Amino acid sequence: MDPVSLGGDHHVQAAKVLGLAQEMADRLTAEAKTEADGMLSDARTKSEQLLSEARTKADGLVNEARVRAETMLNDARTRAETMERQSVTRLPRWSGKPSTSTTRSWAVSSARSRCWTEDRRVAYL
Repeated sequence: MDPVSLGGDHHVQAAKVLGLAQEMADRLTAEAKTEADGMLSDARTKSEQLLSEARTKADGLVNEARVRAETMLNDARTRAETMERQSVTRLPRWSGKPSTSTTRSWAVSSARSRCWTEDRRVAYL
């Protein structure tokens, strides 16, 4: 056995070990990448689902608030109209014919003022 042939065998054996190590590293890297891609896909799916649920809930809340605001506004308008009608009929009678325009102007102004207040409350919702 000459020393050159013994050294050659060691080199071949070292090359085989390095080749096997490289194959194992490549396989483990591929498995890790596959697992990471799966986790990323799951995370994206979950985030899209959560976002969709949040949008649905937000839309529902906005619609509910809109309905409540419209109801409050309609109630305020109805009350204002009722007050306007009542104010015209409750005005004291003084001698002579009262000025319809003055009476109506005061009643409309009073009713609009209350309506405006209700509108402002609705705007803060």
